[in-house]
Amino acid sequence: GAVGATSPLQTLTTDTAGTTKINGGTVTTVGTQTYNDTLVLGAATKLTTTDSAVTAAGAVTATSGALTLAVGAGDVTMNNVSNDFGTVAVISGKNVTLRDKNALDLGASAITGTLTVNTSGAITQSGAMAVTGVTTLAAGVGNNIILSNTANDFSTVTVTTGNNITVNDKNAMTAGPVTAAGNVLLQTATGVGNSLTLAGNIQSTGGGITLASGENIHYGTNTLIAAMRWLTYSVDPANDTGTTPTPGNPKPNIYNSTFAALGPGVVLPGTGNHHVYSTQPTISYTANPAARTYGAANPAFSGTATGLVNGDTAADAYSGTLTFASTATAASNAGSYDINGSGLTSGIGYKFAQAPANATAFTINPATLTYNANAANRLYGAANPALSGTVAGFVLGETQATATTGTLSFTTPAVANSNVGSYALNGGGLAANNGNYVFVQAPANATAFTINPATLTYTANAANRLYGAADPAFSGTVTGFVLGETQATATAGALSFTTPAVANSNVGTYALNGGGLTANNG
Repeated sequence: GAVGATSPLQTLTTDTAGTTKINGGTVTTVGTQTYNDTLVLGAATKLTTTDSAVTAAGAVTATSGALTLAVGAGDVTMNNVSNDFGTVAVISGKNVTLRDKNALDLGASAITGTLTVNTSGAITQSGAMAVTGVTTLAAGVGNNIILSNTANDFSTVTVTTGNNITVNDKNAMTAGPVTAAGNVLLQTATGVGNSLTLAGNIQSTGGGITLASGENIHYGTNTLIAAMRWLTYSVDPANDTGTTPTPGNPKPNIYNSTFAALGPGVVLPGTGNHHVYSTQPTISYTANPAARTYGAANPAFSGTATGLVNGDTAADAYSGTLTFASTATAASNAGSYDINGSGLTSGIGYKFAQAPANATAFTINPATLTYNANAANRLYGAANPALSGTVAGFVLGETQATATTGTLSFTTPAVANSNVGSYALNGGGLAANNGNYVFVQAPANATAFTINPATLTYTANAANRLYGAADPAFSGTVTGFVLGETQATATAGALSFTTPAVANSNVGTYALNGGGLTANNG
């Protein structure tokens, strides 16, 4: 039945002697309920107050049905060492203290203060727990504490004794100190703000420790002490705070993995301590720039793998043979090409990417074609002759016809009135297909065209004298000027004619030679 359901009792207090039996139902009071004697609940029972305490100083036996407490802002104190509960649910209460000589199951509870549970058997739950104050649990060395409901919402959890310990929280949680004989699992749900904060050391004297945070782990100055090994799970090592424990073994850090699943290709070693992070760092293949000439074979490519974080070593982070290759072939046109790295795999969760500069790290430079002029010459004042030559330096079996466009031609800066001397004879007129060649002049082209001097002829006017007479005045002309030039414009000096004949030369014919002039500019 229901005691106080229609008209709530003000308070309820039992004597210290004897036994109070409640055979199920609800007991409702406005004020406190104090059970000083032995309390035996014969069926599922609910104790309700209006923000007032429920205290059981004597032993409580409630194994025939669940005990439900609804006391608003009141406290619940049932701390007798002889208590024997089945399930206890505190649907409302402030500070709650429960002791059980055997195992205890905790039903759905909403506690606005602290929760202290001390048993000589396992502590389990059949409903979600919400505790805004500190939760202190003690189950004895050989008994498990399993609070694995994913809807739990604890503030701070400490464990003084227990075997295997599991505590789940849907939000952030503070834990520690925790002392266990077996394995320890402290887990918060994945999500922003769902960090795990240590308020004391986490210790297992006979098992392993797993901290599975939904976001970050804030260690403070606390540490993990495990007889076997410990594992931590968080998002990013850069966001964890405090003194992060040092694994002290190979492959200390694992990435791209969560407590729920390892990333593709990730292998979590079966031994040793490890930090596991959901973030995935990147190792960049960084190529060393390389170049060659169009038509040549590719050189040997090289580069590095960079991007290790968190103190990782190459030996821990990846395996394989680092190689670099390009998509460019011997026949690839001049231009920029990729050099991409490959050959490495990571068993601890790194991903691999090409450095941005790799996309253009390989340069194919144009090959060189040389214009070779055929030597040519003419006389001063004459028209330039037809000029010719060849182009050489083609690769890959290419020819002028297949590798260039345009018309091969040779030209000289010399014009009809250019002075005598050597002039350049340069090739041109061609363009390389796809920019695969550049053009240069052969060194000999610089002087391949020669302008030779034109010929001026001294023509003497015939003269004579008698034997023994003095030579007459000699005269004559000079001819052969070109480009409308004259003796006055093209020469320097005074035109004169002379003979080797002297006054006593014998009768006969003698030369009469012109001279006295020099040609301007040769």
